[in-house]
Amino acid sequence: MFHFTPFLLPFILAAFLMGIVGVLIWRLPRTGPAFFMLAVVACVEVWTIGFIFEIMVAPLSSKLILANIQFVGID
Repeated sequence: MFHFTPFLLPFILAAFLMGIVGVLIWRLPRTGPAFFMLAVVACVEVWTIGFIFEIMVAPLSSKLILANIQFVGID
């Protein structure tokens, strides 16, 4: 069901780094800018992980479901 390609490595690295950035922001004091930055990082993380899995799956129905999940991060 999942097919890995080497073209996904930059996206996997980006998701990993955004996870680290999210953890670092989480440790900051809960101010307005930190909250909004954490929200942006979470949205980018959802979009990146959704895109990785969308590229990895083969059936069109699965791609459509993952594309819809991916758009949650964009909205």
